[in-house]
Amino acid sequence: MRLKGFITTTLMIAIASAALADNLDDIIEANANHYDNYAPQYLPNEIIVRFKAGIPQEEIERFNAQNGVVELLNTPYFTRLRLPDGASVQEFVKKYEESGLVEYAEPNFVAKAYFVPSDRYYRYQWNLNDPDNGIDVERAWEISTGEGVIVAVLDTGVAYEDYGDYRLAPDLARTRFVPGYDFVNDDPHPNDDNGHGTHVAGTIAQSTDNGEGTAGVAFNAAIMPIKVLDKSGYGNYADIARGIYYAADHGAKVVNLSLGGSYPSKTLENAVAYAFNRGAVIVAAVGNDHLSGNPTSYPAAYDQYVIAVGATRFDGRRAPYSNTSEHIDLAAPGGDLTVDQNKDGFKDGILQQTFSVNPKRFSYWFFQGTSMAAPHISGVAALVIATGVDDPIKVREALEMTAKDRGKSGWDEEYGYGIVDAYAAVTYFNRNAVSTYKIKISTLILPDNPLKGKPIEITAKISNEEDKQIPVIIRVRDKTLNRQLASKVIILKAGSTQDVKLPVKTDKLTAGEHAITVEISPATDPYNPVDIRGARLNLVDSLKGNSEDKPDLPQDIFVADIDLNFGFKVKGWEAKAEVKILSETGDPVPNVTVYGQWNGDLQKEVTGVTDAEGRAIFKSGPIERIIRGVSFTVKNVVKPGYRYNPAMNLKGPLTQVEPDRLKLEENGRILLYPNYPNPANPETWIPFELGRSGRVVITIYDANGRFVRKLDLGYKDAGSYTDRARAAHWDGRNEFGEPVASGVYYYAIQVGSQRAVRHLVVMR
Repeated sequence: MRLKGFITTTLMIAIASAALADNLDDIIEANANHYDNYAPQYLPNEIIVRFKAGIPQEEIERFNAQNGVVELLNTPYFTRLRLPDGASVQEFVKKYEESGLVEYAEPNFVAKAYFVPSDRYYRYQWNLNDPDNGIDVERAWEISTGEGVIVAVLDTGVAYEDYGDYRLAPDLARTRFVPGYDFVNDDPHPNDDNGHGTHVAGTIAQSTDNGEGTAGVAFNAAIMPIKVLDKSGYGNYADIARGIYYAADHGAKVVNLSLGGSYPSKTLENAVAYAFNRGAVIVAAVGNDHLSGNPTSYPAAYDQYVIAVGATRFDGRRAPYSNTSEHIDLAAPGGDLTVDQNKDGFKDGILQQTFSVNPKRFSYWFFQGTSMAAPHISGVAALVIATGVDDPIKVREALEMTAKDRGKSGWDEEYGYGIVDAYAAVTYFNRNAVSTYKIKISTLILPDNPLKGKPIEITAKISNEEDKQIPVIIRVRDKTLNRQLASKVIILKAGSTQDVKLPVKTDKLTAGEHAITVEISPATDPYNPVDIRGARLNLVDSLKGNSEDKPDLPQDIFVADIDLNFGFKVKGWEAKAEVKILSETGDPVPNVTVYGQWNGDLQKEVTGVTDAEGRAIFKSGPIERIIRGVSFTVKNVVKPGYRYNPAMNLKGPLTQVEPDRLKLEENGRILLYPNYPNPANPETWIPFELGRSGRVVITIYDANGRFVRKLDLGYKDAGSYTDRARAAHWDGRNEFGEPVASGVYYYAIQVGSQRAVRHLVVMR
């Protein structure tokens, strides 16, 4: 869409995915379709029989020989026979049944290991089929396929129909769609003109077991396509909010938001609250900017209503681009196009059908990003809802409490509760009867009135009365917040009793009373707790008045660090100071008011409050250029019940100037900054810094990696090329002097062996 009368203050929201990678159709030869579209019901030329007891072996052999049948396998329980070539299996079953020699005769039927779809590229979907770091969806399909659940995909649209210049994606031909809407162009045809939304929809509900290409997580769910992002992958909060309201009012039980913006918004928060309160599970990507400042992403940060999703790669570790956040709830495969860890010959992206430029030509593409992770969670949510669990709070519980823990034990800022486990989630509220084990928790010890923010330790005395050792899982849950706090796996020796200490972080918990439960389960049956014990934990903001051991004097707090750095924003440079406050025990102190002062070329007093990690962040706001001699000073630190002790400060005078640029020159690095203006129309400047001298070449590529323009800047000395007079200039034209179309582009700088890449957006 060409935005007319675009106001620069409008908040923009970008798709949370990275660059395209291999097109599988262009790489895999046509003979890949040797995989049968539909497996046979039974093996040809074979039957299984059980001969009656007492029948002489000579009579059996004579009857087999008369009919040209060869014995393949003889067991005490049955005999497997091979028939003559071209023989009818059903006729020979009837012949043996009528012979009087057998108790039964039947075909040698074909079975599948659970449900394995016939889609010919399914073997490349490690994200679905890998048992360890995929989502274990094959076993889940035996229970649920998402039947009857509507999933709204708020994105660039979906290739869901033949309409005008748009076509239905062939591998969505069997997918069910319900009416959606295009809030970008204000019409009832939310067709995809980018390719991103079609890829996302495919992960959720690609037509599956159709002999085509790839499978989807909840392939019998219905997709509601809602277009809120334009051709370049950008949109505004108003359109996105309208899309959320539309989804909630038209029956969507899951809302997928593979998008994010860096600004909070009451409009957006009210929209997700509305959908949540109408019974929708809302899933959002946390963003791909971990290497570019790790900003908070909205609506993922609206934790009360939204399941925030980070991305993992094939080895189960967080993808390097995936943001970390105090709001993250779950992780799911998002891919990593820099590695081939599963050695299948392709980079480890997420494979689905979509298009690149022409919405009439479809192929199979590997993408990466938290955009690709989010629809895994949306798909599994649909599987859970289809089992009859339609309360979004309960769906969230099923997803979080069964996730495969990664990183630190329990919840953490990289993985949330862990990688989603589809089978465990769909069986969470549909477990079999609890297995009987003679293991129990006899005692549970919680600390009295611990200080909020400080780690605590819970002790459970566990006994094993079995005559064999048993591997068990112990979990700590906060029933008040419906959150798992910690878990531990141990081996209980036969007849033993053991005190198990379970460390718990409290910085994410609120002050006040919490109902805590500890449950124990056999590792072989992890979601069937054998014994559960509960107690109450009272977290306090201050020890004063809550403990016999309260100190006579307030606890000292001090400035542990001031980290000052510069970044480039759309409107210019910005300085950021990050102040960390610790207590005398070395613990971060939240809710501290910090009074600061920008010095040097910036003269401004500022005030901030520390977060749960004890950090307060101060931004200078946009400035026209890199300002030398900028510093930041902490003037005072205030929190009731604490005493600020400047003598304990680790930064001496509390002043941190701009980082030493000599380090840049020592290692010869290149610093490539965001272009300005961005979006670019019709020209843009690309700022950079060189750690060493050399010939500088900047190359422009389109979103598909195709060459657009080369900017040969010649030989440059080491130094800063950031202001408009020295930065690289691109006039928005290709190598032939033609203006390029609107869309996402990439610019790569090359100096010797050093290389750096960023993306930009052109809007005409």
